Amino acid sequence: METETLIKTGHGYIGFNKATGALRFTVPQGTKLADALKALSRVDLSAIAKLPRGCQPCLSGQPFDITEQFDPVINVRLGH
Repeated sequence: METETLIKTGHGYIGFNKATGALRFTVPQGTKLADALKALSRVDLSAIAKLPRGCQPCLSGQPFDITEQFDPVINVRLGH
């Protein structure tokens, strides 16, 4: 899944997944939903307005996900 970052905010970033056409607002782990929505309401979303809309035949809108950003995990195999 290739996600292009459109907007960086102090509380995360908004990206666009070219494969699925979905928007994703990613916030740091542990962010409360109320705080994420406050941050999102303060963002200038003009970059998103330039994107193609979701389902063109039905004009149903743009899929939108809010997710937490997790720390990268490295799998390590320890000796027996």
